[in-house]
Amino acid sequence: MVLLTGRTLLAGIVAMAASATVLVATPASAATTSTGVRCTIVGTSGADELVGTSRRDVICGRGGGDNIFGKGGDDLIDAGAGGDHVDAGYGADRVLAGSGEDWIEGDGGKDSLNGGTGQDYMWGDDGGDVISGGDQLDIIYGGAGTDRIYGGAGGDTLRGGTSDDAISGGGGSDWIGGGDGNDSASGGDGNDVLFGNLGDDELHGNNHLDTVNGGSGHDRLWGDSGDDAVTGGDGNDKLSGGAGLDEVHGNAGTNTCYYDVFDYLYGCIRDTLAPVVVEGSLSPTAINSDTGDTKLRVRIHVKDDLRVHRVRAWISADLKDRNPIQIFASDMALVTGGVRDGWWQTYVTVPRWTPGGTLSADVSVDDAYGRNTGRNDVGLVQVSSTAPDAEPPVATLKSLTPTSVDVRTGAKTVKVVVGVTDKTGVASVSIAFGQKVHDDKTWAGQVTRTLGTIRDGEWTAYLTVPKGTASGVYDLQIGVVDRIGSDEDYYGPNLYQRWVATYPDSVQPEQEIPGAEFSVMGS
Repeated sequence: MVLLTGRTLLAGIVAMAASATVLVATPASAATTSTGVRCTIVGTSGADELVGTSRRDVICGRGGGDNIFGKGGDDLIDAGAGGDHVDAGYGADRVLAGSGEDWIEGDGGKDSLNGGTGQDYMWGDDGGDVISGGDQLDIIYGGAGTDRIYGGAGGDTLRGGTSDDAISGGGGSDWIGGGDGNDSASGGDGNDVLFGNLGDDELHGNNHLDTVNGGSGHDRLWGDSGDDAVTGGDGNDKLSGGAGLDEVHGNAGTNTCYYDVFDYLYGCIRDTLAPVVVEGSLSPTAINSDTGDTKLRVRIHVKDDLRVHRVRAWISADLKDRNPIQIFASDMALVTGGVRDGWWQTYVTVPRWTPGGTLSADVSVDDAYGRNTGRNDVGLVQVSSTAPDAEPPVATLKSLTPTSVDVRTGAKTVKVVVGVTDKTGVASVSIAFGQKVHDDKTWAGQVTRTLGTIRDGEWTAYLTVPKGTASGVYDLQIGVVDRIGSDEDYYGPNLYQRWVATYPDSVQPEQEIPGAEFSVMGS
């Protein structure tokens, strides 16, 4: 065996002290990898031992059963032909196994391991690695780190390791194990066997006759095309055999099974009914909104024959001579019971100076199958106020710059600053520009409060006028909504006149905002 190191190749000579033999090595400049990169450490056609340095090396095996050690640095290792043993060492290394039955270890770092044409064994070890198997029957283990593993052609054995891995079997009949973590895996072509093992996994058998087993955790399992066997294991799983004559086993947990008339079902609960809102409550049941904002607890009791998926609620009241109150809440969380029979809860804020009246909760419930149930007037709370907010938000234009843009050669940006006041506080501001009342307007991606408070502040937006926009005068449309759902739309002068002409008999006209226009020189 010949030992070649980086230091040896820089000298160009290997001195074999024991035998007093001097071997003239092939200069590194005369050899390149299979990808065309110049080698810094070069082997022979025999069985060599090649050792890198602590820096970046380009190591070329060039045939024979070589032992290659990358050591430190972000190395490129081209093992070449023959059954090679490669330890890439620390660093973000790239290994090209070449032909032959190779054993490759990535060691530390985010490595890229490529198996080539032989039957290879590859181990990513630490780090988030990318490992590709090649054409033959490869064995790949991702190890620690979030890995991406591709089996390629051939019947491969692929295992993810300890983190959240993504695994693709490719061609051939593969065995795929997700290992620990929340893994995603697809079998590809061939009769594949997939095991999710630990974690909440998503597994797809893809084509042909696949066996899909989720293991523990709340898994999403799909047999896809072919006659598949899909098994859920522990946890509340979602299972689908897909096309073909499938066997779907839910096993333990409350499982959702998607099936057709040709499938066999075991351990699956069939969803046949829409969810039911049993009762609800609001707490406290009386509020004096003059004293300040009040946190209101919303609790809803919901049942379903399979599983409640989502519960949403908002507080509303229809009041005389004003817009209805609407206070939206975030999605509710399950706090007691289970997904088939449980209490869901969230909190909403009733703003200071909310008008007096009776508030109640409107509820929307979705089950796992997609059925929806809505119910109004769940729970009651009495609100009193001696100085309620009876008006919608008021907007004024603070600045618009520039007032003319040339977009013949490229897009331009228009900055808009709007002042808004409201007694209960502003919930949202939206700003757009256009030329017609009902055309598709261009909206600002984000409108941010940049000065003041929610009750008296300034909001800023940046409107992008695309390259080639038609020449003309464009008006702003500004929408404002307060925290109890009162809203108002404001239009620039030209849009406002068009709105009045379109709706001459409207009893609730929109508002004009002077100066909210700019000119465009474009196509």
